[in-house]
Amino acid sequence: MKLKLTILCLAILLHSCAMVPKKAARVAWPDRIQYMAALCELDMSWKEMTYSGTMSLQVDYPDALLVEVYGPFGNTAMYIKKDRNGFLLENQEVKDTDEGKFEKEFGIQLSDFIDDITMNNTREPAGKGSPVVRRRGYTVTYGLDNDENKICWHGDDGHICIQFLEVSFERGQGLGKGTPAGM
Repeated sequence: MKLKLTILCLAILLHSCAMVPKKAARVAWPDRIQYMAALCELDMSWKEMTYSGTMSLQVDYPDALLVEVYGPFGNTAMYIKKDRNGFLLENQEVKDTDEGKFEKEFGIQLSDFIDDITMNNTREPAGKGSPVVRRRGYTVTYGLDNDENKICWHGDDGHICIQFLEVSFERGQGLGKGTPAGM
């Protein structure tokens, strides 16, 4: 009985340690990003999609993007890949190679999404706040000059916020144990 109780306590302790949210690292953000590999927290309530969890992101401006959104048990819940060879959007319900599917699902053009993430767009100051980008149907806000390290898309369909926990702007440099370094 003592052994079972000890194992149960150990399991609860390990589970609680795994559930502690990671703090965002202090990041020196460049004005424009050519390459980025990142581990992020995703908070999304967009159209009928609601999700909060971890994702990895790699982008090589202007035409390569890799997004992997993880489920609660570490499984891949959504996978998006765009490169010179094509496009792939995959989740539990769909596997699609049509880039237009991304725009239909999210209401955001994929090229604009890449521009927004890499900050290769025209940002305007928002008074005392962070810079913003206004697009048809949504606004992109940047909370990068503080400890938030967050980019958010806000629109009538809801919001998508990506908080960057670990970031590398150098090709071939990994983020941490087990994270991919290159595309």
